[in-house]
Amino acid sequence: MIRKWLTMAVALALSVAPPVAQASPVVPNAVVALHWAPVHYQDTNGTNYDADYLTKVDFDGDWFADNNWENQDDDPSRLTGAVYYSVVTTGTHWFLVYGFFHPRDWSNVLVPGVELPGDVRAIRCLQRR
Repeated sequence: MIRKWLTMAVALALSVAPPVAQASPVVPNAVVALHWAPVHYQDTNGTNYDADYLTKVDFDGDWFADNNWENQDDDPSRLTGAVYYSVVTTGTHWFLVYGFFHPRDWSNVLVPGVELPGDVRAIRCLQRR
């Protein structure tokens, strides 16, 4: 009789016990960033097209962004494509940021004639895991 009650108690305990949570697989940040990366289309200026290239902040060999306006057209072959990214992982989501650097940028839309040396634009994304 005791064995019968003990068996029933164990079966009841197992049936109401919360399921064991399975660990989410660890995915490298570079894989997540590449998978969710946006497709980037951009118009370029017809007279100074290479000024609109997306490139590295240090394309000119230094980390001074305030001299990139002058250095941008010295050697356009240095303007290799680049995108900066960040991935923050929580238990349920990935928070992704993609940053695009332009050695030169100007606007004729918001404020005509505004020149922005060393401009960074970004897109932020939230993705459920």
